[in-house]
Amino acid sequence: MNSSGGRRQEAAGPRRRAHKPREQDRDVQLSKALSYTLRHGALKLGLPMGADGFVPLGALLQLPQFRSFSAEDVQRVVDTNGKQRFTLQAGDPGIGLLIRANQGHSLQVPELELMPLETPQALPLMLVHGTFWRHWPSILIKGLSCRGRTHIHLAPGLPGDPGVISGPLQALYAGAPPLPCTEPRTPACLSLITTTHTPQAPAPLSP
Repeated sequence: MNSSGGRRQEAAGPRRRAHKPREQDRDVQLSKALSYTLRHGALKLGLPMGADGFVPLGALLQLPQFRSFSAEDVQRVVDTNGKQRFTLQAGDPGIGLLIRANQGHSLQVPELELMPLETPQALPLMLVHGTFWRHWPSILIKGLSCRGRTHIHLAPGLPGDPGVISGPLQALYAGAPPLPCTEPRTPACLSLITTTHTPQAPAPLSP
């Protein structure tokens, strides 16, 4: 009895693994679908996109990949996204809500309401690009590259500083001027700042 009971308990064990709440899984799925559609796929999917990157939420929810989601689901994902990836706002009468991705586009979005910083005097004292330490050898040789996107993302400080939104597991932060992504940034533009995630990293480098 004990032996067979033990086998039954072992067999049942793997089935008891903890799972994330279903709503959280759906929110992650929705966030990823929104990111692809609003940053890269809107035109291919036939969505009307304005020069400011906004698309009608009603039209987006008619796409097959969004039909299981509601406007309330989208509102929740927009409100709870830690990186503030999306903006949701009221459109003209008869259009309803509009949604856009705030950054990361490979599509050309000419009116993202970004302020050009065209002189050294206009730049903050520190600008930081977050990436993984394994990418540093390539950055050292080739500079920062937009890799098919329109801009290189920069923050005015390190993770934890006021106004800085950072993703997890970033192991290297290289400050560089926030220039449009027309060419890779050269190593001459970079200064290296290491974090506790890279305990064997070299000492900080000067530009």
